[in-house]
Amino acid sequence: MSTTVHGKTNEQPKWAIEMIRTLLRNHFGIRVSSTMVPDSTCIVSIPCKNFKSGSKPGEFQSINPGPPESFYEYRMIGDNRMQVAYYNVGGVRYVAGVCIYFKDPYQSKLHYRAFLIPILLNKPVFWSKYNLKEEKMTILVRRNTREVTLLTENRYGQTGHYRLQRQKRVLEPRRLLHMYCYESFDSLEISALKPHFCEAENKLVAIAKWNEKTFTRFGI
Repeated sequence: MSTTVHGKTNEQPKWAIEMIRTLLRNHFGIRVSSTMVPDSTCIVSIPCKNFKSGSKPGEFQSINPGPPESFYEYRMIGDNRMQVAYYNVGGVRYVAGVCIYFKDPYQSKLHYRAFLIPILLNKPVFWSKYNLKEEKMTILVRRNTREVTLLTENRYGQTGHYRLQRQKRVLEPRRLLHMYCYESFDSLEISALKPHFCEAENKLVAIAKWNEKTFTRFGI
């Protein structure tokens, strides 16, 4: 949409698009450019923590589902321009995500009740307690370099790979090679890790000893 004044054509601001860019920038703390959210955007789907967007607009899926009887509910708000998806687990509703529909990018942002979106996205987070796995850590030693890698698995079955920096006594994320490149040692029960306060880092850490070597994990 544009207007002509004194022979000059001026493009009107797209309030709705600017509104969502600002919202995403503030919520995620990232730079949101016109490439990420172009002016031609007509639908924006924002999943909450522990959820992901589905194949259809307004559809969200739990990364770690609850019990089989859990289900989704949907509600339209903001003059029918926003759809909220709720995940109902045992009678408790969690916000799974918000989907925003742009009928006209030039429409006033007031139509969208933008103040509701951060409130919805910051509702209590859903953490699944269904079909949890045993948390564990496994020590991997690379055969040719003897470099130590820590393989972790959380209660949701997600794995992480960390390299031990001996001088700093910290674990840094790293890419894992094929398992045949490593020697595997007995797993460590995460519950056996002992929490301590590190004065140098001013953080709570978990420390475990294996074969007279100390492994630390910061940021607990």
